[in-house]
Amino acid sequence: MDILKQLLYMNNTRTYETIRLFRGKRKGEELVMLSEAKRDFEFRRLFIEEVEQDLHVVFSRKIVSNWIAWIFLSLSILFLQIPLIIFSLTAIACGMKLYSTYCQKKFQKIFRGYKFSLGCVDAVIQNDYGITMPK
Repeated sequence: MDILKQLLYMNNTRTYETIRLFRGKRKGEELVMLSEAKRDFEFRRLFIEEVEQDLHVVFSRKIVSNWIAWIFLSLSILFLQIPLIIFSLTAIACGMKLYSTYCQKKFQKIFRGYKFSLGCVDAVIQNDYGITMPK
């Protein structure tokens, strides 16, 4: 299982320049329409765009929640004299760190599904057109 994780992380070197917490409108109907019309290359392009948006949003949420966790943990150090505030801020920090971990797991799940689905689309393109798509 460790080898699978290493391969997953090796192929997953994304750097996003912006933070994006919300996703735009989904184009699922357009994907279905392209699939039914056998327009495989356009389907592949739109599919990659859609999944990249999902990955960007989940990655951004992970980063922001991690920042918030560290901020609340730092604030709890400032209020060492008041135990109620320390416990409250530490609880919020732990909750945000758990959410960050959840987003990391969700990112990995979406990425694995993306790699599998893209492999299926590439196999169809290779069978129908004889063209091997770049990875």
